[in-house]
Amino acid sequence: FLKRQGLDTATFNQVDGSGLSRRNLVSSQTLTDLLLAASKQPWFDAWYNALPIAGNTDRMTGGSLRYRLRDTQAQNNLHAKTGSMGGVSSLSGYITDAGGRKLVFSMLTNNYVVAGAQVKALEDHVAVALARSDE
Repeated sequence: FLKRQGLDTATFNQVDGSGLSRRNLVSSQTLTDLLLAASKQPWFDAWYNALPIAGNTDRMTGGSLRYRLRDTQAQNNLHAKTGSMGGVSSLSGYITDAGGRKLVFSMLTNNYVVAGAQVKALEDHVAVALARSDE
């Protein structure tokens, strides 16, 4: 699929399907390219609707994002996948800005030395800024 979408498979290393291996190597650029390619597929709506939705308190809908971004422009707007391990945090997906454009984004933070809550707060801050943007 990646090759058919024009993505350079030499730019990442995937050793397992869970995403939990420290030997998995992927850039945020590659993830945004993949998310953009997915948005052009006939199955995109099913994919998009299966992603956790920020601030949605229903466990099956909000998933890992159900307690994040409540009472912001990103609530029930940001559809994304989270990921975290010790010293690693990520948030990648889609958000609609104030002008109605669907944006693709990916944030990956590795080897941080602050509290994980600080990294997630920064991810949330960026997500709200994207949702508020109208440019």
